[in-house]
Amino acid sequence: MERIFVIDVLSYDWNCPKFITPRFTAAEVEATVAPLKMRIAELESQLKLLTP
Repeated sequence: MERIFVIDVLSYDWNCPKFITPRFTAAEVEATVAPLKMRIAELESQLKLLTP
């Protein structure tokens, strides 16, 4: 007797965090991003001065 099974896969995650080794700590990421955040804040304050 033969049987057929049809399986509908709704989603699949190749990037399971269980198997991903973190390359940077949160502190390293924050130290790298801090100058960018400061620059964004500077540009936003300049924009506020230009906006009526």
